[in-house]
Amino acid sequence: MEQTKSLPTPETIATFVAYNAEMNTALKRNDLDLANEYLRKVEALTAEYDFFDQEFTENGRTGLNDITGKVRIPAQYKAIGDDYWRSLPVAVMNEDDKYALVKADGSGTPLCEFVYDYIEIFPWTSHFRAHVGNKTTLLCPDGTALFLTMVDTIYEPFNYIIILKDEDKYGFCTLGGDFVAPRFEEIEPDEDNKVHVRLGDTWGYISGEGEFLPEPLSEEDYDKWLYNFGPDWEE
Repeated sequence: MEQTKSLPTPETIATFVAYNAEMNTALKRNDLDLANEYLRKVEALTAEYDFFDQEFTENGRTGLNDITGKVRIPAQYKAIGDDYWRSLPVAVMNEDDKYALVKADGSGTPLCEFVYDYIEIFPWTSHFRAHVGNKTTLLCPDGTALFLTMVDTIYEPFNYIIILKDEDKYGFCTLGGDFVAPRFEEIEPDEDNKVHVRLGDTWGYISGEGEFLPEPLSEEDYDKWLYNFGPDWEE
């Protein structure tokens, strides 16, 4: 029989939120050791306490309370998204069955337009994957798009790099907002975990300015900073 978890105190909730914030900050800095340290702290708390928020209904509208009963989102929307995290805004549905991100500070203020068919948390980040038809993009916690182009597929992040696919072409972005549009036939790590791409029949690398540098690299190109997947790439 599964043991019932304890309800967290306000102090425990504050610690939980702080750990998540520190983890997300470490991920943005690509400090994986520190991010994993805070992840272990988050996992220890979630193993002991029930941190799930509670949906509630008033006058046919749905809102969201935290575990202490404090209103995170007033009951003014048709539905709440399927997944939400305490330190992040929340996806909600309006009467036209369109989704947007809203503040979860008790106001429920929209952070973007209600134009998306569905919004979900993007794994291991503080961002969201937002869908319109068969296309998708990434939203930042403030509701702005990380990049303006919508693509077919956004793969889960590999450390610093998020691979994108659109119409059988590959590109990538970073959580810092760098965007390299999908135009490559292949993308993979080389032996040093640098981002290795194929454009037509030519393999090469991408500089920090987004420039395609064909192989073999010239002496000038060799000294440029190149995008890399980081030390923990696994296929």
